[in-house]
Amino acid sequence: GYGETGAKLNQDQIDQQNKLIPLQMDWQKMQADRDYRNQSLGLDRDRLAQETAYKNAVLAQKKYTITPDGMGGFIKTNNKTDETQIMGGSMGQLKTTDADGKELHGDDFLKTLPTGEQAIVKAYASGDAAWPQGYGAVKPMWTANLLPKVLQYNPNANGQMYGNVQKFETGKQGDQIKYLNTAVAHLDTAQELANALDNNDTKMLNRVSNLWKTETGEEAPTNFNTAKQIISNEVIKAISNTGAGGVADREYLQKQMDAAGSPKQLAGVVQTAQKLLVGQLSSAKNQYEDSTNRTDFLQKKLTPKTRDVFARFSAQSPNSDVQSSSTSIPQGAIDMLKSNPALAAQFEQKYGVKASQYMGQ
Repeated sequence: GYGETGAKLNQDQIDQQNKLIPLQMDWQKMQADRDYRNQSLGLDRDRLAQETAYKNAVLAQKKYTITPDGMGGFIKTNNKTDETQIMGGSMGQLKTTDADGKELHGDDFLKTLPTGEQAIVKAYASGDAAWPQGYGAVKPMWTANLLPKVLQYNPNANGQMYGNVQKFETGKQGDQIKYLNTAVAHLDTAQELANALDNNDTKMLNRVSNLWKTETGEEAPTNFNTAKQIISNEVIKAISNTGAGGVADREYLQKQMDAAGSPKQLAGVVQTAQKLLVGQLSSAKNQYEDSTNRTDFLQKKLTPKTRDVFARFSAQSPNSDVQSSSTSIPQGAIDMLKSNPALAAQFEQKYGVKASQYMGQ
């Protein structure tokens, strides 16, 4: 009888616990709902306090008139110029301006921030740091403090910049640029090799041969027929691996190389291939700048040798897609260099390319 009574008590306890489980779940849900409501009310109070402080600060300047926009925010109107700016939500923060009331941006604005915030704001504004997600994206520390500063430093900043920058670091775009850097370097050396053979320049040939072995791991050819075959293979490999040209481009280049009867003609074919590679780099540069709002593609993504080649084609074709405002060299600067070779060091420092390649143009 004792065993049956004990078993019955255990079953009663289990039944009682099963009845309590839904009640416990309802209680936990009620607590979660309460916490969410309190959190939302707290955010609303914070936002209202920030907007009120901003409105009072703007009115104190006596330069603006503040009117509600009917959507929970307000419109700031410049009393002198009648220019308007929609402000509201947690973005209602007084902009930092200079003595004339002009808004500061970039490094001019960054200098007004505490030292500890400068690197953080710049990283978010430049795509070097991922913007907060989820609850972090609505916390006042971000919406009312950091985000307005990020957007004043760089008005074009957005939450997609970090992901786009990473695509050019470790993604398919990054791999493509690495291939292009390698291909451009190899073809530039191949062109130097063809020129050395054309000029029968033993000293130059020795130098380029050593460079060729370093880059490709193979002995450099020492006669035209061998060079023609090796350089031909290198050109087709470069175009195929980088996607710089289609089937028609590869067939055209192959015919030109087969028809080349001298090192000089071979060097010309290599230069044509280089134009295709540089065109591909130009497209990558445009894609990078459009998706990241950054202008450091040439400095951060290209090797020094590739930058030299890019700048060389930019100088030769100032109206082409290859041209870049940061690397194209004005003809006046080239003419000045030719007339005064002593400016070579200054020229190289300013434009980041070798002066010698322009002094003979």
